[in-house]
Amino acid sequence: MVAGVSQAALLWWGVRRSGADVNFRWPRLTPDIRKLIALAIPGSIAASATQVNIFVSSMLVSQVNGARTWLAVCDRLYMLPQSLVGVAVGVALLPQLSRAVHARDRNASQGAIDEAIVFSMALTLPAAAALLAMPFFLIDALYTRGAFTAFDAHATAEALRQYAWGVPAFVLAQLFSRVFFASQDTRTPMRYALISVAVNVVAGVSIFFLVGVPGIAAATSLAAWVNVLMMTATLARRGLYRPSSVAASRLLRILTAAVALGLIAGAASWNRDLLQGLLGGVHLGPLHQKEMAVLMACLIIMVLYPVLLFASGGLTLAQARAALRRRPKAATAPVIHTPDLP
Repeated sequence: MVAGVSQAALLWWGVRRSGADVNFRWPRLTPDIRKLIALAIPGSIAASATQVNIFVSSMLVSQVNGARTWLAVCDRLYMLPQSLVGVAVGVALLPQLSRAVHARDRNASQGAIDEAIVFSMALTLPAAAALLAMPFFLIDALYTRGAFTAFDAHATAEALRQYAWGVPAFVLAQLFSRVFFASQDTRTPMRYALISVAVNVVAGVSIFFLVGVPGIAAATSLAAWVNVLMMTATLARRGLYRPSSVAASRLLRILTAAVALGLIAGAASWNRDLLQGLLGGVHLGPLHQKEMAVLMACLIIMVLYPVLLFASGGLTLAQARAALRRRPKAATAPVIHTPDLP
């Protein structure tokens, strides 16, 4: 609670310092506020599709001992790309995209979405490849101790492998929903989110009885891809977005680099005993052989992936610098005080 209040206070101070006139006052249900609520409620439902599917999945496996813990452990890993990449890039994309849409600048909106997708996939696809290639290696090192046994680690790893191929869809759903939001259409992504929940329930029940708990994870990934495909088709049909040939080529190159990285991660997982043997005498506080082996594998992956990415041409060094560079501030407009506005 202290962290949340502190963050709100810092943001309020920062906004005031930037020149915006932000004060606290009692809200009034004006026509603008009614419009905002009408947009916000469907938008919140659309943005929470993945979380709703996770909740549904935990209900479906409640009769299996330990299954909720297995899925909760998976959440810690496969949700990282969505929270660190999808949300961050989506937040940065929305204002830029909204300005382009309202200015009717088709080229600017196309370019903004292309760059957001390419940059987010450059960060997301290697994470998905690693989760797909070495789930047990990660889970065993991070969680196997005490009451969490090797059996739990294997069961969790099987579920994590099924979540892994849905990771790009979790991130893309965040980005594509922003394209609808920029056009002030929150009902369409809400409708697709509800359809994806229905797909998750039907597929989850069906696959669960065939393969067990990993089927629940597979259903969640399937539902995410159904959501993304529906949004992609609608955006193309409305003429709001269709990937350019340049973006498609870059995505294919990034996928190639991610596949190569996945093979390296798989080799590290396959030879984890060898890595642990090499680190047999190394101890760093609470970190022992298997923890140090995972840390070594992750460091190797972190070093090799940029090389693979730049070598494939999926992303150039100049493009990476441009994406990370802070843009110069636009000329500050005069502050207009409007006391009658809420």
